[in-house]
Amino acid sequence: MNTNHNFSKNFECIYYPAIVKNEEKAIHTLGGRMHLSEMISSFNGHMDLKFRPDDPFCKPTVGERVNVTGLLLKLRIVKKRKKKSGETVSVVPQVLGSVTSWFQFKNMCDYQYLPVKLKPSSDNPDTTAANNTVHGGDNSTVHSTDNTVHSSDKSTVHTSDNSTVHTSDKSTVHTINTTVEDLLPKLRFSSFPTLADLTRDDVDHFLPPAYFSKVDAPQTVLRLLHDPSVKAAASVSSSSVASELNSTSTTTCSTSAQPATSTSTPSSVSSDTIGVLRKTRQIFFTNVVSFDKETIPQPQDEQDTLDKLLGRQLIHQRHIDAVRQVFEERPVVSKTVLRAKSGVNGKIVKLILPLVAYYFYTGPFRVMWVRLGYDPRKDPNSCRYQVLDFRLKNVIGSVAQKMSVSRRSSLLKIAIRNPPNLEPTDSVLTDKYYVYRPGYIPPYRQMFYQLCDIDVPEVTDLLATAPLRPVCHERFGWYPDNLLDRVRAILGKDFLSHMDDLEDTRTDIHDANDNDDEEEDEEE
Repeated sequence: MNTNHNFSKNFECIYYPAIVKNEEKAIHTLGGRMHLSEMISSFNGHMDLKFRPDDPFCKPTVGERVNVTGLLLKLRIVKKRKKKSGETVSVVPQVLGSVTSWFQFKNMCDYQYLPVKLKPSSDNPDTTAANNTVHGGDNSTVHSTDNTVHSSDKSTVHTSDNSTVHTSDKSTVHTINTTVEDLLPKLRFSSFPTLADLTRDDVDHFLPPAYFSKVDAPQTVLRLLHDPSVKAAASVSSSSVASELNSTSTTTCSTSAQPATSTSTPSSVSSDTIGVLRKTRQIFFTNVVSFDKETIPQPQDEQDTLDKLLGRQLIHQRHIDAVRQVFEERPVVSKTVLRAKSGVNGKIVKLILPLVAYYFYTGPFRVMWVRLGYDPRKDPNSCRYQVLDFRLKNVIGSVAQKMSVSRRSSLLKIAIRNPPNLEPTDSVLTDKYYVYRPGYIPPYRQMFYQLCDIDVPEVTDLLATAPLRPVCHERFGWYPDNLLDRVRAILGKDFLSHMDDLEDTRTDIHDANDNDDEEEDEEE
C-alpha cells in the first residue's frame, strides 16, 4: 500500500500534563492561540500553563523546551474481513512531518491561594475558615467544598450537590453550614476605577505573595543546616586542607575574621526557618572588613598556619618575605600590584594574603588589601592609595569606531604566517596592568587604579593641590566631593585623544599602502 510521507513539514510538540477532552480549553490554559504562537517562536524556551486561566492569582506551571529529533506518525488501522481466514487487521503508518523540539512540564505547580472568603452562617457566627471540614469519629477528616453537609444514620454523607462521601461504620459526622464568597469581582475592575472605588473602606485584604516556593523542581538534597547533628556530621566528613586551615586561622586570627564554608548559615536564622537555599559567602579564612566597621584585624601569631603551609610544601619562606616586603613599601595594594612587584604566583599569593593583610570590600579602599594593623581611614597620608573605578564604556559611549576599507591588491595576497609558539611561557605582570600613563590603552574595559599609579601630570597636580577632609568619607575618601569624577574625566579625555592619534596613524598607513598598490598595478 502506497503512503505519502511528508518529511519537510516541522511540528512543535507539547506534552500537556492532563487528559485533553476539549482542545479549545487546553489552548486557553496556555494563553490562547496568539500567546501560544509567541511562546513557541520565542527563544527563551519557556511556556506557562495556568489551570485557572481566568484567575489572575493562578500560579502557572512552567514547561521547558527540549531539542529532539523525531517524527510525527499517523497510524491508520485497516480491518478486512475474509470469508475463509476471517478478520485481518493491518496498521498503515504515515509520516506527517518532523519534530525538532517539544515542551515538557516536569516542574511542580506552586501553592495556589484561591481568592475566596468563607462566610459564617447565621446559626454559628463564630465559624472560621476551618469550618469546611467534616470530622469523623475515628479521627478521620473529610473536606467539603459545598455549602451544606447533611448527615444520616448510614455510613454515607450526602451533600447538596448530590455527591457522596463515605465514612466508617461507627463514625460521627459533625455538620457545619458555611458559604463561600468569590472575591475576584471585587478585586478586579471591569472598567476604569473611580475615586469612590479607590477610597472604599470595606475592601477585603487579599494580598498573597508573588511566589510561595523559591524553586519549582524537586530537590534531592534537604538542607537541615540548623540541625546540630547534621552540622557535626558535615564537619567530621570534611577533611580537606581548606577546612583544616580554616579552623586554625579562626583561632589565631582576631575576631574580625569572617571564615565561611559551604555548610555555614547566618546566625540570625532560627531553627524553624525553611527554604534557606543560598549559601553564605565563601571567603576561605580571609579577614574581610567593611568601611563602617570600627576595629581592624591586628597582627597575630600565625606560626601554626605557616607551619602547616610550609609542611605541605604549598609555599616557601621566600614567598612570604617577598609579599611582606611589598606591604612594607605600600600598606594598601591590590592583588595585581602584589603579584607584579613580588613575582609570586597568584595561587601562592592567595594563601599568603590572609596571614599578612585584610580585605576592604566597601568604601574608598574597596577591592584592596591592607597590611594588618594599618587603618587607612585614620591616616590622611593614605589618600594616595584610594581606588578609582575607570570604565572605558562610559568614556567611549555608543559611538562606533569607523574603519576604512580600501580596495587593494595586497588584500588578495595570502600571507604566509609562521606557526605559533607552543612552548609554555610564564605569565609576568608588568606595570601596564595597574599604572596609567598617557598614550597607554588599558588592558581591560574596567580598571581599578590607585591614585598613586596614575602617571598623568594634570592628575598629579590636581591631587597635590586638593584639600583633604578632616574625616575619611565612605564614598569620596579624604578628597572633596566630585574630585574623583574630575580625575576620571581627565583620563577619559586623554584616552580619546590617544585613540584619535591611532586613527590618524592608521589612515596614513592605509594611504601609503594604497600608493604602493597603485605602483604595483602600474608595473604589472
